[in-house]
Amino acid sequence: MEEEISLDEEFATACVPLADELIEKYCSDLKQKICDANSRKQAELIANHAYREFERRCVSEIIPLLIERHFKKLIQECWGHRK
Repeated sequence: MEEEISLDEEFATACVPLADELIEKYCSDLKQKICDANSRKQAELIANHAYREFERRCVSEIIPLLIERHFKKLIQECWGHRK
């Protein structure tokens, strides 16, 4: 039983650097891009593109969901809530 836990922890730790790299690549300047967009629609396209690229490269099923929620929050911060 302890071996299973150990292997799971080792696998989870091994995935973190890759996730960190992806987050840095797709999220580091995204807020600026979203806020600088010419319209909310353009901001959504920017966020959707970044999300799709992130999701395609990320092996986790949970992290992309958190990233998608974060991207939506950035759009709301820069462009307000939809009416």
